[in-house]
Amino acid sequence: MAPGKTVMLRYGFAVKCTGYVKDEETGKVVLIKCERVEVSKPPKGIIHWVADSGSIPADFAPVKAEVRLYGNLFNSENVAEVENWLSDVNPESLQVLEGCLMSPELRKAKVGDKFQLERVGYFCVDPDTTPELLVLNRTCSLRESVFTKGAKTAAKKGK
Repeated sequence: MAPGKTVMLRYGFAVKCTGYVKDEETGKVVLIKCERVEVSKPPKGIIHWVADSGSIPADFAPVKAEVRLYGNLFNSENVAEVENWLSDVNPESLQVLEGCLMSPELRKAKVGDKFQLERVGYFCVDPDTTPELLVLNRTCSLRESVFTKGAKTAAKKGK
């Protein structure tokens, strides 16, 4: 989103950015000014948005969450072929995203519940979840595996 540009709000309507306000100390954008616009053809950009929790009833406010993204534990496809398996451990195998905001519907999620987050993957609710913080673990990514890509590339080359 940028001044003068139009985007589509996910499950909503088109909006045009008319300006923004920055924090004087940090320089971070703290407010985006938009107006709803009618368009004959939907814009290419589609964005998700989350309402400001201070401006809506608590039942409709976004849920605060920590999201744990688990990836491949090892860098190689077959760790048994690596001389020192500890050197093959992927330091990026776990990414923890803090301060995430989720749909208010996830307030009802219980430990062990499973669901898909659009375009991200499949998740389950972790036992570390509290009434103040939802904790989600990604169990399966929707992205293609780096190992699968390698196998497909090898197959195309006739190996």
